[in-house]
Amino acid sequence: MKIKLQSLNAVLSIILVWSILLTSVPVQAQDIVTSEDISGGSSVFVFRKSRATGQSKFASRAVVKRNPSQKTESRNSIREQVAKATPQREKVKKVDPNTVAVNNTNKNTNSKNTNKNTNTNTKNTNSNSNVPMISKEQASDSLAGAAEVFMERGQIDQAISYFSESIKLNPQNNPAKLGLSEAYTRKADSVYEKEGALQAERFYNLAISNDSNNAAAYSGLGNIYEETGKDDLALTNYEKALSINQNLTELYAPVGISYYQKGEIAKADEFLTKAVAADPQNEETQFYLGVIRYKQNRDQEAMVALNKSIALNKVPENTAEAHYYLGEIYDRQDKDKDAINEYNQAVKYNPNYRDAWFDLGVSYYNRKRYNDAINAYNQAIRLQNDNYEYYENLGDTYRQLKQYDKAEGPYGLAVTFAERDVNKQADKAGLADLYSKYGFVLGYEAKWGSAIDALNKAVALSPDTVDFTNLGWAYYNSAQIDIRDKAKADKLGNASESQRLSANSRQKLENGRDALKKATAMDQNFFPSFMNLGMTQTELGDYQSAIEALKRCVQLKDKWALAYNELGYAYQVSGKLDDAIQNFRKATDIDKNYSTGLFNLAYTLMQKGDEKEARKVQDRLRKIDPNMANRLEAEWLSGGRNIIKQKVDSKNPLNKIRIPY
Repeated sequence: MKIKLQSLNAVLSIILVWSILLTSVPVQAQDIVTSEDISGGSSVFVFRKSRATGQSKFASRAVVKRNPSQKTESRNSIREQVAKATPQREKVKKVDPNTVAVNNTNKNTNSKNTNKNTNTNTKNTNSNSNVPMISKEQASDSLAGAAEVFMERGQIDQAISYFSESIKLNPQNNPAKLGLSEAYTRKADSVYEKEGALQAERFYNLAISNDSNNAAAYSGLGNIYEETGKDDLALTNYEKALSINQNLTELYAPVGISYYQKGEIAKADEFLTKAVAADPQNEETQFYLGVIRYKQNRDQEAMVALNKSIALNKVPENTAEAHYYLGEIYDRQDKDKDAINEYNQAVKYNPNYRDAWFDLGVSYYNRKRYNDAINAYNQAIRLQNDNYEYYENLGDTYRQLKQYDKAEGPYGLAVTFAERDVNKQADKAGLADLYSKYGFVLGYEAKWGSAIDALNKAVALSPDTVDFTNLGWAYYNSAQIDIRDKAKADKLGNASESQRLSANSRQKLENGRDALKKATAMDQNFFPSFMNLGMTQTELGDYQSAIEALKRCVQLKDKWALAYNELGYAYQVSGKLDDAIQNFRKATDIDKNYSTGLFNLAYTLMQKGDEKEARKVQDRLRKIDPNMANRLEAEWLSGGRNIIKQKVDSKNPLNKIRIPY
């Protein structure tokens, strides 16, 4: 038989909701758990979060990265602007490469001047008596002038060679250095496109080594570092380029995005606002400004920017992220219909958008639309089947539906993958909480050995009052199975405590008692641990210690009917009937519809010989629960000394039935 109890309010961010099995006369509260109201456990299980606590979204933690096409488009825009906005550098007079003048005193000067690609037939050797002697400075200028011609022709390698020779002759030739810097920049741009970012990096650095004010080279390095995930270096180089040339407004967006990715929202806002002012029609800039506004809780401005981003984007599939963040904003405003619509737009345009599926699941979960949440989480798992968070949330959802058999699998996988996740391993409290929830559903499935293992792991990770309290819960419940099985095997019926307990069940109760003593020692104001300790000590036959623990419990939680019922039970089995009656009355005064307390009160009054008062209480009980009132009558008729014939609900593994004499 299953006996319904009332829910308790949240205490210290913990909600404890209860259900009881009628397993003895008087009836002891057997099935005290949290928000699941299950049948199959005993004593108090504590969840750190209440049933009403929502799951957390990924978007609040996510950092959006630019995709490759966005980076390419941005890089091209920057280069176009650099070409237009860079001031003309100082140049020497151009010289036809075929008529380059050399310095006759340096035999090696023109060893590289003959180039098969120059179409020049001139051989500049020291033996040519027609070549006048010139200074190194003049020869340097002549080579630099030829290099300028190669630059115009787009023959960058030749330009680099001539500029380099020019600088060797005259290290003070600043126009040659500026020219070489530009040539290396153009070389780097070309290599970037043809061979990739890493191959281009050294050429940008060579450009900067010849001109420390080469904004184009710094912006190119910024592109490379952004692409290769070196965000701090990317930002440093972008800002250096901007400090050299403030007209490079195309850099506002990547700088703002870099600050956003670093979590510096105010700086990101500053640069993205400038970027939008410079180019209001840039969909990427509008999108990132919208994300920044979302992070700042400036919802209306965020929605304007995101919607403009969507309107500017000509490819619907590229708007998935904008719809996703609109969904986040509507969800935050509790506009369920709009939020769900935007999330669905996001996954419509990008069916492989894991974050959108996950947050859609969270949105459903937080609104108790659990079946919809399950579908969304399964979609996320389809896309990434080794993410512990997906499985943990799925397990939570099944748990809320009280489908504990279905919750067990996801929790098990969540534990497996969390153990492989470095970040989760560092979050000891979070991992302990996962083991704790896993232990709870294992207990509900009557897999108490596995539940104890899981809760021991929780204790190892987080040896605090809550985890020791829950470990005591598991040991107590596991012992109840042993007690029940022994009672069936031995046909004990009305047995003493020593007869009821096997060596195995006693050991489990003692283990539970030890864990609960640690819990109460850690926090002498945490009432659930005193409840569990009292119940465990009652089972061990240590009634005085049980009474002391339960008295502390009701002292801490003085409006808790269940605790007074347990205290009454401890007094009753110890033979102190007056004290038992007093506490059963207190329980039924607190909760006038508390059928278990009424049953116990009437039974103990009859035990004491006060049949008139017992009948009055029975009449109250009959109005609330006729079946329990009839059972009470059967007990009286049998003298209260025979085993109760009516079996407890078969779904309950704790169907021990005994008369507590």
